[in-house]
Amino acid sequence: MSHNQHVPEADHDTQMREKLARMSGQIATFFRNLPTEDAAEESARHINLYWSRSMRRDLGRMFSATSPQLHDVIRHAWGKIRFPAE
Repeated sequence: MSHNQHVPEADHDTQMREKLARMSGQIATFFRNLPTEDAAEESARHINLYWSRSMRRDLGRMFSATSPQLHDVIRHAWGKIRFPAE
């Protein structure tokens, strides 16, 4: 697909959802050698520090603490991630 073609919003949301799940999973995997609580703390810290406000907002809008698409560590970290208000 060329960059000039319009991507329907539903497709864009699906792509963004997959990207956020993949990126957050990569962060969790990076901390896989830590105990779960520490890995969750570090994953949340990384997301809070380095993800843009809009990325954190989309993560919170598109997923929940029980979403099976998310890595277990990210689900565990859910309450530590700072999600901005809409």
